Amino acid sequence: MTDTYRGRVLGRWAGGAVLPGSGDIASSAAAYLKSDLLKQIQQAYFQDTTDYDKKSDIAENDALQAIRYARSKKLTKSHRKGVLGAVKVAGFVVGAATGATLGSVVPVAGTVAGGAIGAVGVSTVVGGGAFTLDHLKRKTKGFYKYLRGTRGEHRHQCAHALLYCHGHLDSADPKQKAATEALVAILEDEYAEVMAMPEAQRLERLADRLKSN
Repeated sequence: MTDTYRGRVLGRWAGGAVLPGSGDIASSAAAYLKSDLLKQIQQAYFQDTTDYDKKSDIAENDALQAIRYARSKKLTKSHRKGVLGAVKVAGFVVGAATGATLGSVVPVAGTVAGGAIGAVGVSTVVGGGAFTLDHLKRKTKGFYKYLRGTRGEHRHQCAHALLYCHGHLDSADPKQKAATEALVAILEDEYAEVMAMPEAQRLERLADRLKSN
């Protein structure tokens, strides 16, 4: 993980500590922009904007299907983080209003301080509940896939296809160009570092980045 990528992760965490939900909203926006960029690559090289069929496997030379899959992962991430962020921000606002009212009636530490305490308290409870439900849903889904032996299967197929098309197809082939641009879009500042890794490590890192924003 590069210092730049690590810095962005820490920045979103710090933002969430100041305003609950802001880190999730930033993650949602980043994932959405990445999904949109992948769609532009898909359209430019394949004149296609159709979505990924969740039941379809991804062949090693199928850059189009791999990009469709990557788009779907980023869009799902964007929606999930957007909902979590909105719930946390709403909890913060409600808590601030409630705490300020209580602070004016029972002057523990003043209206402003009461609002701040209320905001943190409610947003922590609401946000924590939303996170727990989301985490439980994803863990349940992951466990179901584990039992079926399909956990991470398509994600690794996607990573393998993009790396194969990038490294083995002719540079004049649209699939090679599309795969290369998709890798740059997904990995961003980590691109050079990941591409220099041993093959197995490179595949795993790309698969990990497919499920992040």
